[in-house]
Amino acid sequence: MAFYVVMFHAYNQVLAYQAAHVGPSRLMYLYQNLFGWGGHDCVTVFICISGFSLTIPLAKGGYAALYSPGATRNFFIRRFLRIAPPYYVAIAAVLLLAIFYPGLSAATGTPWNNAFPILDARSIFAHLLFVHSLDPTLISLISSSFWSIGTEAQLYFWLPLVLVPIAIRKSMAWGVIASLVLSLMLIPIKAFDLACLNYVFTFSVGAFVADQIFNPKAKEQRPGVAIIAIATLLIVANIVIALSTKSHWAARDSIFTPVLGLCLYILAKGGVAEFVVSSIRRLLSSKVMAYLGKISYSLYLVHYVVIGLVHSALILRGSSPHIIVIAVLVGAPILSIAFAILLQISVEAPSMRFAKRFRDVPPSSKVAERPISV
Repeated sequence: MAFYVVMFHAYNQVLAYQAAHVGPSRLMYLYQNLFGWGGHDCVTVFICISGFSLTIPLAKGGYAALYSPGATRNFFIRRFLRIAPPYYVAIAAVLLLAIFYPGLSAATGTPWNNAFPILDARSIFAHLLFVHSLDPTLISLISSSFWSIGTEAQLYFWLPLVLVPIAIRKSMAWGVIASLVLSLMLIPIKAFDLACLNYVFTFSVGAFVADQIFNPKAKEQRPGVAIIAIATLLIVANIVIALSTKSHWAARDSIFTPVLGLCLYILAKGGVAEFVVSSIRRLLSSKVMAYLGKISYSLYLVHYVVIGLVHSALILRGSSPHIIVIAVLVGAPILSIAFAILLQISVEAPSMRFAKRFRDVPPSSKVAERPISV
């Protein structure tokens, strides 16, 4: 998914530029058909998988274990070490580039310009605290792709503070209901709509799927007709409110999330359409896909900066449209992978090894600690 997002952003970076210049139209047509759609949906898929993966060890070992002495603290330490060190290094790299290469902050009329001003103290502070996505004036600064890091960090609190307590007292199905209710309140608020905090629903559906598969008590807590009816009405209400407030992404996510949850259940559970499921599993477990998954988080962090830097630098040099488009569509993704490998080896991997010191889940649940492919 991370690789697709890279190609999606590379295509969108040169879309307006190509329209105003005579560039390689055939290459643009190819990228339009392959990568011109679905970039936002990839983030939605990641959010759902994130909720699924984080819930697996809790569903297996019992939700109450999260509140044993030190367990909640260890949960947040592991989550912080998973996302913060590579993210902070990526922020530092952008800031240093902006200081020592003024061309990075030059107005070129490209989508990268949405990240300006890069050297803004308020923006930097908000990014470090993972709250930049709550302010529409800050959400795209430094690097536009960083918005989802803030949203994901905020969802980490939703699991132990809302979903798990509901799962202990009632069932995870009621956690999905609570998430839908919150979505109804958040969608009309523009700042929250930009940050896609309706993802509490998407994240919760992933958690619900994990609960249904791995929780030994899930068979006793099958959602009743009333719960299903309430959830359906709330989803429809989400869509209506999103469309009435022109919240395009919120409406799309409200429709896509239940379908995504069903697909995730079928893929994880197996049994239905076993041939198709096994074929998808083999594809996802191939060496190439496994390695892309390994570097996916680092790739997501660095790619937008690399694409913006390459595009701006070539425009300032006065390069021809053909060279600019080919460099952004082909060269920038390759360069992004190279920097992602460097970031993964030097920062992300050591940070994840250190995070294992704070693991307090049974060895059989190690699957949830693996890197999640964006």
